[in-house]
Amino acid sequence: MAIFLLVWGLIVVNMVDNIVRPLLVSKGTHFPAILAFLGAFGAPVEWGSVGVFLGPVVVAVCYEMILKWIEPDTLPR
Repeated sequence: MAIFLLVWGLIVVNMVDNIVRPLLVSKGTHFPAILAFLGAFGAPVEWGSVGVFLGPVVVAVCYEMILKWIEPDTLPR
């Protein structure tokens, strides 16, 4: 039973947390799913368990900043 719970936790729960959650986040916003995946998979490597939650947020903020930066100026000259 312990081996079954270990396999269940590593495969099923990890898949739901790292695949389904970024898809749901990207559906609720105008954020590309691939960037949500990168944030969900890359940040835990760098920041540990806090990175699971912090990674997609940091990637989303950087994405929005880049979009605003490359947006043409709308101010009159």
